[in-house]
Amino acid sequence: MNGILKSHGGFMAFSFLLLAFYACTERELHGIRPLDTGISIRTSWGDIVHGDAETLEFHFYPADGSTPIVESAVPSGGFEGKLPVGKYKVLAFNSETANVETVDMDSYEKAAVIAKSVVTVRSGENMRLAEPGPVYAFRGEIEVVEGALSVYTVMADPLTQDIGMQVTNNTDLAIVSVRCDFPGIVLGRYLSRTRDKEPYHQESMGIYPAEAAFNNRIAEIGFRSFGVFSPAVSGLSETPIVLTLKLDDGRTIETEVAEFGKLLDEAVGDREFSAGLKLDIELKLAADGTGDIFVGIGIQGWKDYDGDGMPDKIGRNGKEILY
Repeated sequence: MNGILKSHGGFMAFSFLLLAFYACTERELHGIRPLDTGISIRTSWGDIVHGDAETLEFHFYPADGSTPIVESAVPSGGFEGKLPVGKYKVLAFNSETANVETVDMDSYEKAAVIAKSVVTVRSGENMRLAEPGPVYAFRGEIEVVEGALSVYTVMADPLTQDIGMQVTNNTDLAIVSVRCDFPGIVLGRYLSRTRDKEPYHQESMGIYPAEAAFNNRIAEIGFRSFGVFSPAVSGLSETPIVLTLKLDDGRTIETEVAEFGKLLDEAVGDREFSAGLKLDIELKLAADGTGDIFVGIGIQGWKDYDGDGMPDKIGRNGKEILY
């Protein structure tokens, strides 16, 4: 959706989600009487429920490259105040969300929000990540005009998504919980780019330690992240996923799907998911001829995930593999 900016010289089209008008009449914003001159940036959340984002942090990047202006603890409805006359690029996000940190905030292009790492593994290439809270970004370009009130509206852009795994126990084993170190997690996102663009630090991947208990033979593993790398891009095709199963007698069984990355690539490829992802896994028993019992995993395929525990559309089917 293109926005339109009304200026003294005519109309100029912008490719970002932003609308601007000059010399607006007085309106109410956050219950505060508007300024006669200055800047008013209103946030539009669409159908996003953002009760977990009560305040925003705004960063204004002057066109002349001087030091950015930062406004913290701004109500989620938007910013209103005085800025020096001139043009700015703007970034805003809910900085108080859990388990995230910012990097390179002095640069509009490099500013990023990343998940905090619990521990670094594999010589610093992969991070074991904490689960981030939801992150919403706003971006655009504005101009402060002397003697006028400039009013803009910017749109919320969610940068995080939900990932879910439903594990079904179709064995005779009394399995009480399951744990997996989910590979290929995106470390973070650039605030100035939408989620379908290049992720932060594409050379490195994260790992998320997910765990859930079984209830009526089903375990729902769910967590939030900045996304999952496409195996074809990241080299994840050769990366296995390992499930650790805990039995009611205290024993543990560890099983690995060596071709997990290939299955993920077949199911996801370069697709972009509007909400999140869900993977169905089925545990089975298989004998190797020696009487030993193994846990098999049937990967049913990825599904678009609405974050409420139920898939809303079926994606491409994966394969079933027994180990």
